[in-house]
Amino acid sequence: MAFTIEDVARLAEVSKTTVSRVINDNSNVKSETKVRVLGAVRELGYTPNSIARALRIRKSNVVGVIIPRGIEYVFSDPFFPELIKGITTVLNLHNLNLHLVMSNSESEHRQAYSNLLKTKHIDGVILVCPRFDDKQYILKLRRASLPFVLVGRFPLEKVNYVGYDSKQGACSAVEHLIRLGYKQIGFISGSFDLIGGVDRFEGYKMALERHSLEYDSELVTKGDWTREGGYEAMCELLNKAKVPTAVFTANDQMAVGAVKAIKEKGLQIPKDMAMVGFGDTQLASYIEPSLTIVKEPTYEEGAMAAEMLVKLINDEEIKEPQVMLETKLIIRESCGSKMAKIMKG
Repeated sequence: MAFTIEDVARLAEVSKTTVSRVINDNSNVKSETKVRVLGAVRELGYTPNSIARALRIRKSNVVGVIIPRGIEYVFSDPFFPELIKGITTVLNLHNLNLHLVMSNSESEHRQAYSNLLKTKHIDGVILVCPRFDDKQYILKLRRASLPFVLVGRFPLEKVNYVGYDSKQGACSAVEHLIRLGYKQIGFISGSFDLIGGVDRFEGYKMALERHSLEYDSELVTKGDWTREGGYEAMCELLNKAKVPTAVFTANDQMAVGAVKAIKEKGLQIPKDMAMVGFGDTQLASYIEPSLTIVKEPTYEEGAMAAEMLVKLINDEEIKEPQVMLETKLIIRESCGSKMAKIMKG
């Protein structure tokens, strides 16, 4: 069994940072603490990994950013450039360079992790939009003692991440439609391999439950986060016997595709069908009608994840290892808010 720096810290009853300082012969450690840590090292037979931060003096000034999506997908969705902008802004302040890794398939994704774990020329990793299947890779990063931060909530203890409350954001969007008088509310979900996709679906259902509206699977269809996927999903909803009077989409890219399908059907937004999306890239305010949206703090999410990783690389204390940012509902034309107020009046 290979022991880790966490095991040494636990046995010596000190922090991982202290273990790192002892191994690196840092003078700012009390002599009795050094004796206790070195005793734990000998007792466990601990041999630090070649890329472990405890033995590694940072020389590469490179941070790996892993996105489990292909290059065409990444650069067609404004979410990712905005996120990378936030990450890069912080890395530049610390004279760190970004090594961007994208993958089209599971085999490419697996190989990306393998390459990062083997190389000594990287100081830390930011994993963007982790999937449920990424747990195996996250555990490997932890065992390798390579500093890493996730962009997006992940259901695993003792993992550092910066995310936002997708469930509550989705709930607020659907509740807004309900308050406007809509009861037959459709949902175009994203893929459920992403935690965010599941959270938004749960938020949709939570809003219905809060207002005593029955969940109807006929009003729900799955997209793939793209405009094309939103278009196809909306066409599917429009061809059902029970057509929704309002639709919530799990991101604004799918909302744009859905708007196209609605207009091709000869329907008007919001007169015939209201629409609310999630994301708030610039496109949302420029389409016609402008899209009511759940605004996610994308730039801030990337910047805060980068700041957290810099602290981990420098063995600084992380006071809040799991950060959840708030979303905000931006009301525009597509939800029919003004029309509903007139109707109620």
